[in-house]
Amino acid sequence: MAVRRPSGRKDFEIGIICALPPEYDAVSLIFDEFWDEDGDPYGKATGDHNYYTTGRIGKYNVVLALLSHIGKTNATSAAHSLRLSYSGLWLVLLVGICGRVPRVGAKEILLGNVVISKTIVQYDFSRRYPNGFIRKDTIKDNLSKPNKEVRNLLVMFKTDRKYNYPGTAEDKLFESNYTHGREYRRTPSHVCDESFNLSCEEPAIYVGPIALGDIVIKSREDRDTIARKEGVIAFEMEAVGVWEELPCCIIIKGNFAAATASSVTKVLLERLIQEDKPLAPAMRDGGF
Repeated sequence: MAVRRPSGRKDFEIGIICALPPEYDAVSLIFDEFWDEDGDPYGKATGDHNYYTTGRIGKYNVVLALLSHIGKTNATSAAHSLRLSYSGLWLVLLVGICGRVPRVGAKEILLGNVVISKTIVQYDFSRRYPNGFIRKDTIKDNLSKPNKEVRNLLVMFKTDRKYNYPGTAEDKLFESNYTHGREYRRTPSHVCDESFNLSCEEPAIYVGPIALGDIVIKSREDRDTIARKEGVIAFEMEAVGVWEELPCCIIIKGNFAAATASSVTKVLLERLIQEDKPLAPAMRDGGF
C-alpha cells in the first residue's frame, strides 16, 4: 500500500503509547514501514522528553512512544508531550498487557484473550470514611466517555466478523484461590508454571469497562470484589493519565501477551474508516 511519507509531525494521525519495553517491541513488529530508519526526520516540541518511533501501519501514519516508568504520573506527562509535538493526532491507543478478570458473568476471559475499553472506571478515586473507602462516582468525578466515532468503532468488535479464539485446549482456568506467579517460586506446590508457557493463536476480543488505579492488584479477593462491584473486565494502571490528556483514546490490552494486543491493534486500524481531510484554503478557492 502506497502511503505518502509525512512532511511533518502534523501529518501523523494515530498515536500509540506503551508502558513496558516488551509491549513496545510487540507494537514495533506490526509496523509496515518505518520513517526513521535513517534517523529521526521530525524532531519534537521544546520540553518534550519522549522518544518516538515513527512509521506506517496500514494506511495510517503512526507515532509510537514508550513510557520511562509505569504509573499514572508518567503516563500523563508522556501523553501531554505527545499532544504537544504531534498536534494532528485524532486517535491514541494504549497497547500492552493488563490484569484480567477471569470470569465476567457466564463468560471466561482466558489467557491470551484481549480486552478493549468501552469505558473506564477509576476505582481508587475515593473518600475515606470510618467504615472504609467509598468511590467517587458522580458525573463530575468520573472521566469522560469516548467520543461517538470511537464508540461506533468499538461496536464493530461485537459483531461476528471479529477474530475469535479457536478453542481452549491451550488455556487452563483456575479457581480464584489458586496462586500463580513467579514471586511464589519458593512454594512450588502452589505455582502454575504453565501460566508462563501457554501459547495463544487468534485471541478472543472482549469490549467492556476497564478498572484503572495507581496500584498493582496482587490480591485475588480484592480483584474479584472490585470486579463484582464495578462490572469491569480487566485492570490497568497508566490509562488514567492518557485518558485525561487525550480523550480520544482506546485501551487495547492482552491478558497474557503483548503480541495479541498488538495484533488486535492492527485489526482495529484496518477497520477504521479514514475521513476526508479538509481542503487547504487555496484549494477551496479553486487554485493550488
